[in-house]
Amino acid sequence: MSSVRKVLFPSKFEELSLRAVEDLYPLRKAGLEEILFLFVVDRDEVGFIPYGGFDKGLAEQLHEEARLRFEDWIKTVEAEGLAARAFVEVGRPASQILEVAERESVDLIVAGRQCRLHEGAAHIGATTLEIARRSRVPVLVARCPSEEVPSAQANLYEHLLYATDFSADSKSALEFLEGLAGAVARVTTVHVISEKVFRHHSPEEIEAEEAADRVRLDESCSRLRKAGVETHCLVRAGNVAREILGAADDEACTGIVLGTKGREAFAELLIGSVSHRVAELSSLPVLLVPGPKED
Repeated sequence: MSSVRKVLFPSKFEELSLRAVEDLYPLRKAGLEEILFLFVVDRDEVGFIPYGGFDKGLAEQLHEEARLRFEDWIKTVEAEGLAARAFVEVGRPASQILEVAERESVDLIVAGRQCRLHEGAAHIGATTLEIARRSRVPVLVARCPSEEVPSAQANLYEHLLYATDFSADSKSALEFLEGLAGAVARVTTVHVISEKVFRHHSPEEIEAEEAADRVRLDESCSRLRKAGVETHCLVRAGNVAREILGAADDEACTGIVLGTKGREAFAELLIGSVSHRVAELSSLPVLLVPGPKED
């Protein structure tokens, strides 16, 4: 059972503002001690000017602007009783974020979200998707900064939806949730029987599978209750991503927790996993917990 002592909060200031930092404060009850701020000067933005190469002046300007902003953020975080540091580095954003996360041994990375342009549009950017796919530590895909947060959803950890398919990835997410027990008030645990099952199995086989799923679901809920978290279980059927989003809405959840394969095959990036699809479409924060990794 892990805890969250150190969080990496990379920001370009448009997608992740100081308001998103406030979502982290309840994690103090789960062991949070320090927040690390990071601004990455994108090498592609400053790396070439006609006949001049690297634009050192622009890089220094961006560095100074970020440093000044972070000075204020550090004071705000320290006033909440947490330690804080800031880094400004040059590189490719996703790779640099993951490098700092490994170097500093963080327990969680916060990733930005782009606002939805129209219904059904993906609203996490390429950098966030790459971080979610490659990270060895959990990634919190934050709220869209321009979305108004209902007072009932002010505390991200008030009522989480934990979606499980009983895989090793889902078990990693469950273990991470157990480590957050001090901060999490309530969890709804849901398993979705895929619509594919109905196409390829008889009614008797589906009924048997549902019974087995309910036993495993009860085991997950029991673990959370033993950790001190109020929880109840749901079984739904249909399109997995759509049913997870529907359950979060029906249960008035404040965030969603999913296991993810993380370092997946290239085909998975093209097709899109359930966890990444939920992160794209959800208006709620989504916590993606990577499963066991093979080096």
